[in-house]
Amino acid sequence: MQECGECTLCCTVLGVDELFKPPGEECRHLDNKKRCLDYEERPKTCKEFDCAWRLEFMVGDELRPDKIGVVVWARQWVAGYESVAQIHAMRKADFNKNIVKDLCTGFRRQGIAVVLVPSSGEDRLLLPPVPGT
Repeated sequence: MQECGECTLCCTVLGVDELFKPPGEECRHLDNKKRCLDYEERPKTCKEFDCAWRLEFMVGDELRPDKIGVVVWARQWVAGYESVAQIHAMRKADFNKNIVKDLCTGFRRQGIAVVLVPSSGEDRLLLPPVPGT
């Protein structure tokens, strides 16, 4: 498993209902060094978050979430699909980066559905797996 290092993008991009934290707002539990002050007692949403980069579904430091501007949540059984990559971004424009487009294409070719989730609250977009995969 890869270590987060300086990346804390999930602490901003993701919404955490238990903390009444909306998507796109930095978590109040981050200290001045960008580390969680309440890590051992963090909410269920945080505990259940599976970062695709940390789990090595995306290999390489250049794909670390804070470097590409998106967080990829590896999920199962979402919208009727067994394997889903939920891609969360601060800005909708982050989905148009070539590296993010390449990730989407790669996931879909592996039979993984992709859900694009902007922090702005705009509609999510579901991209089904490429047929025949």
